[in-house]
Amino acid sequence: MRFVIVLGVLAGCHSTIGESCTGSSDCNNDQRCAVNLAPTGVCTQACAADQDCPGGALFDHALGLCMAGCNDDTDCSSGLVCNTPQANPFCEPPNANQGGSGAIVPNQ
Repeated sequence: MRFVIVLGVLAGCHSTIGESCTGSSDCNNDQRCAVNLAPTGVCTQACAADQDCPGGALFDHALGLCMAGCNDDTDCSSGLVCNTPQANPFCEPPNANQGGSGAIVPNQ
């Protein structure tokens, strides 16, 4: 019986900002899956400043999205890089400063 309860808890888990996704149903409630930001998509949410972003995520001005904070590229989802020259680095697509953008899939 404990085994069934553990599976039930795991089934309700959702990804947080910066984690891989294939659709917005993979992400937390206020987040969406930006499918063009990383090979498998990445959970994010629209924002206007760092204080709009939850749990250590930071505002990416080029994308207008909350992205996961990082120390180096290994902290980022596949296909994203850590923009370490900044004071508060976050994961972003390699072309983010050249106007790259990701399609955001609506909640499913």
